[in-house]
Amino acid sequence: MCDPVTITAAASLGSGYAAYGASATALVGSGLTASAITTQSLMTAASVGLTVGSGVMSMYNQKASSDMQKAKFEAQKQRYKSEEKSAFIEEKAATNKRKRDYVDNYNKKLALQSSMGRTLQSGSTDAILSADRNVLKRDLDYIGLSGFEKRLYNSQMAQESELAKQAVDPTADMFGTAVSTGLATKSLLKEIT
Repeated sequence: MCDPVTITAAASLGSGYAAYGASATALVGSGLTASAITTQSLMTAASVGLTVGSGVMSMYNQKASSDMQKAKFEAQKQRYKSEEKSAFIEEKAATNKRKRDYVDNYNKKLALQSSMGRTLQSGSTDAILSADRNVLKRDLDYIGLSGFEKRLYNSQMAQESELAKQAVDPTADMFGTAVSTGLATKSLLKEIT
């Protein structure tokens, strides 16, 4: 594939040749001298070539801008997916830490109750440990819910980034059509001349 400068130059040259041929043919019958026809034809050809060339450069700028936007949205999507994974890992770490804290606290309270001569069947020991279990369940629910909310948010943002990236594609499609049309025009001009 050619670089943008080569394609622009080729499209401009092809358009210039077409305009030169058309204007020279039209001016021959007008009674102007050969030098006037050549000068006027060359000016017309140069003008058309510059116009086409600037149009092609504009399309390349749009394509470059489109590619940059798509890359930005892809990077955002990857960042949100990474944050989603991090939220999952943080949730699991927080859950495990809370469970370890519960077990440590349970053992301390059980040892304290045993030192006072109370057993697991004692009503007061059972009430204390039951209250701790309820607190643990609420804490784990909170940790799970907050982790789920973070993962859901990041998942939704990754999807929105993907949609935004896909919305940029029509510009690239128009660019491909315009370039292929310009190259077809160039090849037709070669066949004619």
